[in-house]
Amino acid sequence: MPLGAAFVETAGIATMTHRATITALFGLSGEGEPDDIRHSLAATPAALRQIIDGQASWLGDAARVLDGGRVVHVLGDGYRAGACEQAALMLREAPRIPAVAFETGDWLHTGLHTLFPGDPVLLFAGSPADTEVVSTIHARGGLVIAVGPERESADVHVPLPQAAAEDPVVRAVVEPVVAELLAAELWRRTAAVTIAEHRTK
Repeated sequence: MPLGAAFVETAGIATMTHRATITALFGLSGEGEPDDIRHSLAATPAALRQIIDGQASWLGDAARVLDGGRVVHVLGDGYRAGACEQAALMLREAPRIPAVAFETGDWLHTGLHTLFPGDPVLLFAGSPADTEVVSTIHARGGLVIAVGPERESADVHVPLPQAAAEDPVVRAVVEPVVAELLAAELWRRTAAVTIAEHRTK
């Protein structure tokens, strides 16, 4: 299975290659039956298209939460470690926003001490610690963007397509695009401000 796309990634950040790597690892992992893996992977393009096509319902609100010049805490359970690290990388590389990835439960022992009022948290939901984490974040004056299963108390909810919600293989391949879309939007805003400032000089 190739680890590259049919065309070159010109942004300098591995996004399609990241997805191709996840796909290959699932194929090599031996988890589940080969036919089940193939069925799951066949569902990923449509799920990706759903997120991209539906971004208008959440992208603006989520970008406003992150667009405050504060460090972003990216949280997820152990199964989403790759998605968290990729999301933090995207925010650091594209819009140049400081971002750090944490395991959700571990964050309650370590990361919460570096969260200040107004700080944003990007939560890839699904951990048993989610409810306590969201409550703790709000108690400390932070803001939560929840990706995946809805958290009623989250400030912004990013829903995943049904295929991703029901199939962990589809979710692992698809959910990193949320951070990619956010990073692109925040980069666009930064570029627009820089151009406007340049024109006024």
